[in-house]
Amino acid sequence: MHSIDVVLAMLLAVAASGYLIRILPFSLPLPLVQIALGAVVSGVFDAGHELEPELFFLLFLPPLLFLDGWRIPKQGLFRDKAAILELALGLVVFTVIGAGLLIH
Repeated sequence: MHSIDVVLAMLLAVAASGYLIRILPFSLPLPLVQIALGAVVSGVFDAGHELEPELFFLLFLPPLLFLDGWRIPKQGLFRDKAAILELALGLVVFTVIGAGLLIH
């Protein structure tokens, strides 16, 4: 139950950071405000609590990857599609063959 409280507090801090950036009379980078609010959240909850990696991968990583995919320049992506596919497929094949040889 404690993990849910921490996750909700972090989500509230992220939402509050966007609001805080707009109402501050001076300009601050959004990541700095989010780091400061993260420090506040970590100070409120006990220091002995650890956030499970599975929870991080489930809740926080997909929105970050989606946002990066949404903001990528489309012209550059289509221009470099051959190199991207070669690297992606080549790495998968190399990893599968390497892991297979290592395990066998």
